[in-house]
Amino acid sequence: MKAVLRDYHVLWRMALSARHGYARAFLLSITALASLSVGALVYLKTSDAGTAIGLAVRIVAGGLMSGYVMYFLAGAARLNTPLHARLVPRMRRRLIQLTAASWGAATGAAGLLAWGTPVSPAFILLGMGTWLASLGLARSGHRAGMVLQFMFFPVFALPGLGAFARQHLAQGPGFAMAAVLLLALGVFALKTMFMDGGDRHYALRTAQKFQAERLTREGQFKARDPNPLAMRIYLAALRRNSAGHDGRKLLAHLFGAREHWTQQVLMLGGAALLSGVAVFALRQFGGETLRDMLAELAPTFASALFIASLFASERSNIRLMQTRGEQALLRLAPVMPTRAPLFNRRLARLLLTNAALGWCVLLAAALLVTLASGAPASALFRQACLACLMLPLIGTNLRRHAVDAGPLGLGPILCLFASCAASFGASALMARVFGTPLLMGAALTSVLIAAIVVPWRWKRSVEAPIAFPVGRLA
Repeated sequence: MKAVLRDYHVLWRMALSARHGYARAFLLSITALASLSVGALVYLKTSDAGTAIGLAVRIVAGGLMSGYVMYFLAGAARLNTPLHARLVPRMRRRLIQLTAASWGAATGAAGLLAWGTPVSPAFILLGMGTWLASLGLARSGHRAGMVLQFMFFPVFALPGLGAFARQHLAQGPGFAMAAVLLLALGVFALKTMFMDGGDRHYALRTAQKFQAERLTREGQFKARDPNPLAMRIYLAALRRNSAGHDGRKLLAHLFGAREHWTQQVLMLGGAALLSGVAVFALRQFGGETLRDMLAELAPTFASALFIASLFASERSNIRLMQTRGEQALLRLAPVMPTRAPLFNRRLARLLLTNAALGWCVLLAAALLVTLASGAPASALFRQACLACLMLPLIGTNLRRHAVDAGPLGLGPILCLFASCAASFGASALMARVFGTPLLMGAALTSVLIAAIVVPWRWKRSVEAPIAFPVGRLA
């Protein structure tokens, strides 16, 4: 028994050692802030210091417990390499036992901490268990875990779900059935997290490394293996452009398949089409309450698509940083111009065209989803105005690539903030003088800002040293 406990202690410390150095300070800060905020609000509402302190203590206990278990799950999944699973089977067995014990203890403790609060302990128990199981699946690289994590909170916004849960899951056979399904999910998560070698284990390990890389700045825009249909479309374009010996079109393939314009249209267009069809179907077959909710929420969801504009230039810039070797070879191609102004102009035209195409696809997607929801014409006009606010970001794609290397960081966000501040300031002045709507005036001002910024950055990028390989003068 002493040896078993020692194994558990070593594995727990090893799993937690994989977390970031600031993880403990971050967890303590978030837990303290949440407990103080909730405790203060409860005290202001009830004037009962005992209730406020008791709730704050529960939040501290629950936050620290769930935080450390989440850190442990992420580290434990990384300990079970295919080599360890085969050569050190006791380690895999102990990891399964320790993970199951941690998962069960955290789930049960969460339910006990909710006892005596307005929130049903059954909901907390089921929610905590599902969240930890999905976290373990996701940290091991399984797509089901990523989908569960992505849908965990938005699913509670579905109309009628709260009333259904209170009626059927809080007690009786419904809770028993949900608990059995939760246990089945836990068993599946344990088997997936801790495989014992083999091809599936190696494939899952590759997916796990890929997900870990995507959490870094350099790897945040990495993509999984492309869709076979999308790859066939891209390869057809590559063969056609290669046969034509057109340097302008060949330059577009330097970013890889994912950044080619065919993939942009296919990915964003497909997502917009599916979303539009789903919203339209819900509107047709749902009740009156659901239709009203869609008319209000779908335009907001569609407006969130414009956030993608903040990452477009950063993504293309990182792709340029990752292809320096290919860029050096590309410079030797006979179809490529050797003079800096001509080469830079060709690259700037490509980047500007891709950014403008992405903006048009985002606008079309937002309009399609808004139209499918049955929202009024004013919502469509609002989407067009919001799209115009993003236009100045197109200029961030035009850089002096030989000199200005490195990620953009907060550059696009600061650019958008400054542009919107100037646009709404000028719009407020126009509204006072001419009586124009505020959003429309801001949109027109953003178009004017883009018309000034884009040519200026174009001239600056064309007159810079030859762009490829990027960053050689930085």
